[in-house]
Amino acid sequence: MKYTFVTLILFSCFTINTLAQKGLNEFEKTRVEAILDEPNSIALNKVLKGDDGSVVTTLQAILRSHALQLNNVPGTYTTTKGSQNSMISLSDLIDATITNINKGENAAVVVVYRDIVFGTSAVPTKIDFTSLKTIIIHKNKDGSSFSNYLLATKNIFFVFIDVDDDFYANQAENEDKKLSNTIIKINYKTSFFKKSFQDTKNVWQGVMGGNPITSTPRLKITLVEVNSQRIKDPCDVIASNKTIEESRLTFPIHEKNLASFQIGVENTKYALNNFSIEDGNLVVKPNEEQKEAWKSSLYSIIEIHLPRDIDNFNPIWKDVFGKGRGRSFGQYIHDAIFQRIGIYGGIKISKDPLSNLYSGFNFAITKELSVNLGWTWTNQINPQVTNIGEITSLDDAKEYAQRSYTVGKFSWGLSFSPSAIVDMFKSK
Repeated sequence: MKYTFVTLILFSCFTINTLAQKGLNEFEKTRVEAILDEPNSIALNKVLKGDDGSVVTTLQAILRSHALQLNNVPGTYTTTKGSQNSMISLSDLIDATITNINKGENAAVVVVYRDIVFGTSAVPTKIDFTSLKTIIIHKNKDGSSFSNYLLATKNIFFVFIDVDDDFYANQAENEDKKLSNTIIKINYKTSFFKKSFQDTKNVWQGVMGGNPITSTPRLKITLVEVNSQRIKDPCDVIASNKTIEESRLTFPIHEKNLASFQIGVENTKYALNNFSIEDGNLVVKPNEEQKEAWKSSLYSIIEIHLPRDIDNFNPIWKDVFGKGRGRSFGQYIHDAIFQRIGIYGGIKISKDPLSNLYSGFNFAITKELSVNLGWTWTNQINPQVTNIGEITSLDDAKEYAQRSYTVGKFSWGLSFSPSAIVDMFKSK
């Protein structure tokens, strides 16, 4: 046992050391660096000042030509990280990914660079360290144009473009500003499903500039493949460099939501004054006199639906009457009808949660409000004579009564996000 423990410790140290040598962390699958030769450096730096399409085309051509090979062929410059094979492999993978993005693949290649003016023997190279530009090679939902809205995107690559290390060699004050020092981090967020569960627990509880250094125009390219297994939407993928404000290189990954917890109220508890329109929003809530009646009829459900872009989920009136979205008829029907339909099952919020069972279909009006159509089964006490021995308390005696569920009765009602119910009853 002792030797096994020591072996594990040594193996862990070896693994950590290997990752450190490669410049990797737990969120990076592959990282390689190389110096681009002078002609390609000049060509790429020129198009970086142009439109995004030209940058993408030129970058693909460089990756495809294997101009970033790590070897000792004259004219090709090398760095210590990575290997020839890993550079070729990652170059090909990013090139293929860009091609597939244009065909509709849900992947992203993020290009990060600064404004660079190459110098000559008489004029020094200059970098505008205040500039920081990004190109996100990712298509929007209909595939018509580039978009920075990443929805459940798992395959993500970074391409950092900077001048070579010779530029920084004699500038201790700028050494930390190298883009190759940037590491990848992931900040996980609470999913809509998990948050709705946490809020449901609350309801149950409550209701109950540059310097002259080099004259050789060469660019250093750092390619990073993010570990797709560590991307769990929703989250933020962050390119972290201690000299750059983190918010400038934070890329949100939005979630596709499949289910949520909701709190239902049966239709017998509604009145006209429960409904109002405030600031363009439909608001449904009880008045002060109705709060206790609503509390007594609350039930908790879990509902499942088609995948939804939950951060971009519109109220139904925007999807039905909204204009200018360029949607096909099929997309219109999907947004206005199909993605709003769900199935649910639930129990009553009470000390005896199985006293009522609920099941049926619901239709989402907004992210926080749905209409429920389904059935309710009530666990009723049967007519009977039951021996209870020496028990004298009626409440205790009821525990021995024989019960059975009634035939399902059709019912309708509304269900709310748990956070909306928490706010209604101030149960936090």
